[in-house]
Amino acid sequence: MKKLCKKSLIMTLAAVLLIGTFAISASAVMRKTIKPQEYTKKVSVANRKAAVVKKGTTNLTFKKGYGYIKFVAPSTKTYTFTFSKLKQSKNVEYPDDYVAFMAQVKSARYANKLIKKKLTTKGGQSSSLKMAVNKPAEFYSDKKVDWYEMTRTGKVKLKKGQAIYFWLNGTEKITGKLVIK
Repeated sequence: MKKLCKKSLIMTLAAVLLIGTFAISASAVMRKTIKPQEYTKKVSVANRKAAVVKKGTTNLTFKKGYGYIKFVAPSTKTYTFTFSKLKQSKNVEYPDDYVAFMAQVKSARYANKLIKKKLTTKGGQSSSLKMAVNKPAEFYSDKKVDWYEMTRTGKVKLKKGQAIYFWLNGTEKITGKLVIK
């Protein structure tokens, strides 16, 4: 009887662990559909349609090719944001877009405003990541920071609870991937 009880307990524990493992791997990649939102500097307007993302991998779909993503830092540290695999539904003459980084200002004078936030990326610092969509860009600037690339990474230090906004500027439906570490 004791052996049967132990065996049942071990089998139940193994089943629970196995189910937990599948649940973690299934939720490891989130999906977000971003509603179209024109560029704005007002936090209240950006928040109306901004898709909230968390650390990890998120597959993105921009319905019209533009809109806001919002990330709130869970702790104070330097975060790495990597945008990749941007694909546009239709071929356009200039398949290049950019992702602007913006942060909320915490001062009385600029309350409820978004300002561009500089981040470190390949080639230096910038408040936007130049992205090539569908295929690599065929033109280059003298500065690597201005190159339109298929994958772009930016790093920025955020305080706990600080929100950062990404605004993608495109023309047609765009899908892509965002990894936050």
